Amino acid sequence: MGGDLGEAADYLQRALRLNPNELGTHWQLTGMAHIRMAEGRYEEALDWAMRSQAVNSGYDANHWMLIAANAYLGHMDEARKHLAALESISPGVNLARIRRGQHAIDPHRIEVLIEGMRMAGMRKSGD
Repeated sequence: MGGDLGEAADYLQRALRLNPNELGTHWQLTGMAHIRMAEGRYEEALDWAMRSQAVNSGYDANHWMLIAANAYLGHMDEARKHLAALESISPGVNLARIRRGQHAIDPHRIEVLIEGMRMAGMRKSGD
């Protein structure tokens, strides 16, 4: 996610309106959750992530949103529940691995997720 957040949100919401039953809908929904996380709008991020979860519960990047949003909102039991779910579908997941896989123009966009997942107890590295 490298461009203007408002423009990205407009495109994602347009894609959802044009084809709400498309098989990849979870990508757009998770994208909206990520935008709201970057904006610090954690309640809204959680709403978008829950919608994505309903469409595809196995999408690992959406678990990042669920973990981080719940952690920022102080819902640590929920954050840890989603962390356990992520670890079950992505064994060996850790903060260093996620950070390495994300190349963004604005590092804050991944760091807000990293910090939320750290708060929920995700391991820093494979150690």
